[in-house]
Amino acid sequence: TACTLWPSIRALWVSWVDSLSLAPPRPLLSAAVRAAAVQSAIHVFTDASLSGYGAMFFAQDDTDVVAGAWNETVRAHINVLEIRAVRLALQVWRRRDVSIVLHVDNTTAMHAINKGSSSAYAINAEVGRLLFVCETKNIRVMSVEYVNTLLNPADYWSRLVKNSFAAPLSGNYRQ
Repeated sequence: TACTLWPSIRALWVSWVDSLSLAPPRPLLSAAVRAAAVQSAIHVFTDASLSGYGAMFFAQDDTDVVAGAWNETVRAHINVLEIRAVRLALQVWRRRDVSIVLHVDNTTAMHAINKGSSSAYAINAEVGRLLFVCETKNIRVMSVEYVNTLLNPADYWSRLVKNSFAAPLSGNYRQ
């Protein structure tokens, strides 16, 4: 298909196309390397309910649970609470310097975290706090994926708790 270019931008277009053909290929992660990185990452499932939050961390060597109840005075939209659940879980989690794959059951939270921002002020503020926690603890989020609520293991913990706690799955739980 033919395209007519304005004479004033034709020279820029031609130089751009030429630079693409002459440039060496950019070093990108191969699909196999990326798949291996995601496979070795820790999978984190988080959930928020109106009563609290929960998270399960699945690593190759162990499984951790973090859960907590919301302060009774907190009244935020569920989209904000979903992102807050991710932030609080990562904040109290004992690990640092890790790569994670994050699984959330809220598409608004998923898109805002993937994008790193939102047009909604409260969501944007919570994403900023989450990014600060990740930067402070050197947690690399490899991807943020949607998980159906019925398949989310953190859903149970977000509705169960009356007090906050963090424990390895093999340990005893106290509320």
